Amino acid sequence: STVSEKQIRHLCSNPICSHDTDSCPSFLRTDMHSIAIDRNTSLDSPIIYISDNNQIKSYNISDDKLKLIKTYDDGYPIALWLYDEWIFSAYSCGEDIQLRRIDKDGKNEIIFSRNESDVSFRIIGFDDNFLYYADFLSGYYRVDHNLTNEEFLFSTNCFLNGYVLD
Repeated sequence: STVSEKQIRHLCSNPICSHDTDSCPSFLRTDMHSIAIDRNTSLDSPIIYISDNNQIKSYNISDDKLKLIKTYDDGYPIALWLYDEWIFSAYSCGEDIQLRRIDKDGKNEIIFSRNESDVSFRIIGFDDNFLYYADFLSGYYRVDHNLTNEEFLFSTNCFLNGYVLD
């Protein structure tokens, strides 16, 4: 049997490097506002999904290729999360902050209209059935993966972080 060779990508060790030129081993040839790393163990090496202004791109470490997934003309992804075969994003669209889901090929996009769409939020995590998020008014919510049924969970008088456990 033959063992396939895997490409090794060295990380930058310079703490003051801006990672924005070819001289840096961590330069991915694009601006980055948010990244999400695909930890799918069936892949030879990780794929990094990047929000870059009004685009979502993927970077395949094994072949050193950058690929355009989606270009937007109505706003831009603020933060990316991966779950299963989907890219979820907090998305700035004018005065609204939307929750969006798109497949990893840039198709089948779903846009969720949140009740408080003018309030920013952050995705906390996922379980088998739900995506969990908190808005900046300290309200905590969950919505199914198809972004159809939102449920208010609780609110607090202090701004807390959180994570999904079981």
